[in-house]
Amino acid sequence: MTCQSCDSSCKTCSSASRCDTCASGYFEHGNSCVKSCPSGYFGNSDKKCESKSLHCQWVEVDSGHWGDWKTAQTWIGYKTIASKVRIEGKQHGGDDTALNGIEVKIANSQMIQKEITIENGNWGGWGSWKTPKSTSDYYACGAQLRVEGKQGGGDDTGANGLNLEFCQISKDSEQKVSVGDGYWGSWSKMVTRSRKAIMGMQVRYEKPQGGGDDTALNGLRVLFCDARFTDACPKGNNDRKCMYNANPYTS
Repeated sequence: MTCQSCDSSCKTCSSASRCDTCASGYFEHGNSCVKSCPSGYFGNSDKKCESKSLHCQWVEVDSGHWGDWKTAQTWIGYKTIASKVRIEGKQHGGDDTALNGIEVKIANSQMIQKEITIENGNWGGWGSWKTPKSTSDYYACGAQLRVEGKQGGGDDTGANGLNLEFCQISKDSEQKVSVGDGYWGSWSKMVTRSRKAIMGMQVRYEKPQGGGDDTALNGLRVLFCDARFTDACPKGNNDRKCMYNANPYTS
């Protein structure tokens, strides 16, 4: 029905006090229509004011076998555009540890970048930054860990390698990037969540054993947060190109 008793901000309503559809240029907030959303909210693709608080979920990629879970690192609202790892080379009869450290490179919507150390580790050299084809057009959306099983009295290594999956913003396509392969063990499944981006990591790390069998990095958890779309996207448009183009979470 056409609302005759509401003001010009309302297109249709079920009563004088409840607007069902806001007029062009307005956003629905509660039972009213507003020209701009209040502080703490942004206008989404459905022309509603939505809280800027992201819905996030920790997901375990692989728990590993030894060590403690370290303090989690998070970067809510930023996309992960690159990663590098620290891997100790083969010790040829000595104590192997393989994967030791992980770093990530993140960026906001203006591609202002920052590096974050998830875990520095104790042994080995750092590899180079591994990125998708275009850092401005991709964001990390999945993770995969290579872990060696328990050796039953042999030399244990724990986690060995890391792969990240990057989703392309401009179209629905993915690209798997090998950050570091390692040497031993099996790859977990690629862990992803629909329309979510990696915005945090937590590792399980065994401290040096002082002459015992060292394994270093063992397990990995990642934080998946909403890859939301803003009013820059036409209603019903689920293309990833809307993500980060008008990111409401970072400046």
